[in-house]
Amino acid sequence: MSTTAQALLEVMTTRLRMQENGVTNPPQSIRDVTKSLVSQLAALPPGDPIQVAVLRKKPLHAQYIQERTGLVLAEIADDD
Repeated sequence: MSTTAQALLEVMTTRLRMQENGVTNPPQSIRDVTKSLVSQLAALPPGDPIQVAVLRKKPLHAQYIQERTGLVLAEIADDD
């Protein structure tokens, strides 16, 4: 799935707030990755294309890749 940095930033910022407010309670490793991803997305041009690659659904393993550079911005692996 491809999206823009701005669209993904909005989604991930909402998820981060939910984690911080205790609405969701993922493992600390996922909280750390979410926070890092939000910071990285905020620094990118809003229209930058981001590929969300789901490598495995259960347990979740996904990568967030800046399409322009191929850089993996974040990797979430819910193996806890």
